[in-house]
Amino acid sequence: MMDNTKQPLKLLVCTPITAKLGKQAETEKLKAVVAVVEETALERGATIRCAFKEEIWRGREKPEIFVLRDLGWSRECDGAVIIPEKSYGVRIEEGWLSAFGKPFVRLHENTIKRTSDLERHLGFLVPVFDRVFATSQDIVLAVSEFIDFLKSKAATALILPKNW
Repeated sequence: MMDNTKQPLKLLVCTPITAKLGKQAETEKLKAVVAVVEETALERGATIRCAFKEEIWRGREKPEIFVLRDLGWSRECDGAVIIPEKSYGVRIEEGWLSAFGKPFVRLHENTIKRTSDLERHLGFLVPVFDRVFATSQDIVLAVSEFIDFLKSKAATALILPKNW
């Protein structure tokens, strides 16, 4: 089990990327959401990993070159913040996270939108929190609540050993 008092929590932030290509307004909006998540995490003593933030994605790259990195991030994180929208990559990451026993919070803009049975039933495998946001403050509250959960003894008991 991880001792949360000795090292910061590691959050994975999963976002749609390819669907945002060429849509400047949507890309900027997503950047703002990720910035609020990151700022909240840092203020609460957590770090983040986020492909959307860390790479320059133009759509010409082969996604498979990032698969091992993202799989590793899923295995190493303590939990994840997910912006689900329409994204096959995010669905894959949800599968990895549930396989590794990692809890996550899905942030839905304005209303909860679940598009698959996978999304509806992952809560049977790991703690899944669906939260709606309309403002930055809603994101702050959801991420703060999730970090509090991860720091709790209940969540610590759920985190699998790294060699699992």
